[in-house]
Amino acid sequence: MIEDGVPGLRGHASFYGKGFQGRKTATGERFDVQQFTAASNRFPLGTRLAVRRLDKDLCAIVKVNDRMHAKHRKRIIDVSRGVAEYLGMVRAGVVFVRVAPLKEGWQERGQGACRAAFE
Repeated sequence: MIEDGVPGLRGHASFYGKGFQGRKTATGERFDVQQFTAASNRFPLGTRLAVRRLDKDLCAIVKVNDRMHAKHRKRIIDVSRGVAEYLGMVRAGVVFVRVAPLKEGWQERGQGACRAAFE
């Protein structure tokens, strides 16, 4: 997936509300609002993704452990509240992001690994 010469997908992201705390995800894990996880219908379960908020140049690494409801076709990802807080998107609710899988072999979790996914 490469758009405009940059890997990944571009689109809208939202976040899970606190009402999902403790519910089972598609992987069978219990959802935890503070874990850096996400729901996406566009990437395989278990994929580690870099999620970059374009208007603030903030980037987070998440693991896909759930699927999105079919009615959310315009969104490419729903992140946990912990990720939403980190990316400063709680007040906005929905923000524009670029999402890309982490490069093979990256174990680092910081901004370096996150930014490298888009190179």
